[in-house]
Amino acid sequence: MNRAAHLIRSILGYIQRYQDAGVNRQDLKMEQL
Repeated sequence: MNRAAHLIRSILGYIQRYQDAGVNRQDLKMEQL
């Protein structure tokens, strides 16, 4: 459970960072692929 919570936290932080930078969602999707 702790592992999953940590993963979710990391993902949310990653997304928030990109949103703050003004990066489009498409760019974020490409990075994941």
